[in-house]
Amino acid sequence: MTVEPERGGEAGEPNGLGLRWRIKDSFVRYVVGNAGGRYSLTGGADLVADRYFAFPFAESGPEALPRFAGGVAFRAHGGMLRVAIVAPALRELDGRTVLTVGTGEEQLAIATLDIPAHDGGWVGAVPRLTESGCDLFGGGYELGEPLDPLESWSGIPRSTTA
Repeated sequence: MTVEPERGGEAGEPNGLGLRWRIKDSFVRYVVGNAGGRYSLTGGADLVADRYFAFPFAESGPEALPRFAGGVAFRAHGGMLRVAIVAPALRELDGRTVLTVGTGEEQLAIATLDIPAHDGGWVGAVPRLTESGCDLFGGGYELGEPLDPLESWSGIPRSTTA
């Protein structure tokens, strides 16, 4: 079953700098496979080829790690399931690289990850859920559960710390 995002449009390739991420493909398929399940895109986020969500580059954070714009909000079961991935960012926290998402008031650290080196960016960085990430997904996943790998495109900078 193919479901277009609420904003409509064609899936394509991202332009410029940014983050490409399926989030958790099994979760996305679960949401859109349910009657009334859907997602909506905001702030420049887009659906690109092969069920990837694209978040445009916004700026480099204090640790020279990237921050991205846009968001995707998932809704199913008449609103009982709601998950929003907004303004994803990478940052250093307690000596680890973490993936954060906006909650409206703050950035919530939802996963830890190692960013593999790659010329012009990085591919295959696998985020693993933190306790806050498990809570974001309604307790449906366990601590340390991998999400789908993150990919940069067009040379997003990466941390040079070990």
